[in-house]
Amino acid sequence: MVIPFAVIGSYIIIFTTSKKRAPFPTLLATLNLLTLFLWSHFLVRMAVDILRVLSHCSGVNVSLVAMVVFPVGCGVPVVLDKLRMAALGMGDMALVGCFASQVTRLSIGFFISFFKSGLQLYFAFRDIVGQDV
Repeated sequence: MVIPFAVIGSYIIIFTTSKKRAPFPTLLATLNLLTLFLWSHFLVRMAVDILRVLSHCSGVNVSLVAMVVFPVGCGVPVVLDKLRMAALGMGDMALVGCFASQVTRLSIGFFISFFKSGLQLYFAFRDIVGQDV
């Protein structure tokens, strides 16, 4: 219910201020930020509802449906971008981009998981031995 008021308020401020100087830049930025948060919340809730409907229709767990739908949704723009780069004659760049993005994501994921398991092992070993390693 707050989204229409935030959108209307931000558009009123945008269209009633002069082009040279905005009298309420802080208010405008706050309303735009509020609108961004509210729209994001609305879209996330809609995505969760769609995933629940897909899960209910297919009889598969919601988390499994999400693990299939979200990566496909995130990967489609990347594939289209790489195809466009290849069509423009930058095939080397498109090929490197396909591998580099996946390697970067895997490296970050492995680093986080190894760091977490290393911390857990360190604290477990420290509790067993009774001193710092």
